[in-house]
Amino acid sequence: MSRETVRGAAVIIHFDGRLCIHSRHCVLDRPDVFVPNVKGAWIHPDRATPAEVLELAHNCPSGAIQCEGVDGSAMESAQLVNTVRVRENGPVAFRAPLTIDGRPQGYLTIGDGPRFSLAKISW
Repeated sequence: MSRETVRGAAVIIHFDGRLCIHSRHCVLDRPDVFVPNVKGAWIHPDRATPAEVLELAHNCPSGAIQCEGVDGSAMESAQLVNTVRVRENGPVAFRAPLTIDGRPQGYLTIGDGPRFSLAKISW
């Protein structure tokens, strides 16, 4: 699955299927915005406020969901405290500025967002 961009009246949602780890937060939290198992359009930004869309993006552990204002303004910013969490079935989710393989990962550039997940780790 490739990258999809869906423009609403107040917010633009970016979804990158290559990053998605299928945590299901989007479809469980707002099945009206992210409609699972349908043909055609399945992302509906106008069914939520920009603040609600931002919360959906924040709940996406991999960064597959990102959003911006229709004027191109960034809606996400660095959080006050960096976090690392082990998610259901083992992916490790980071919310922090990271450098991976010598490449800084920024907070404000769509596609290089503040959320990353690493594959399941065996303990």
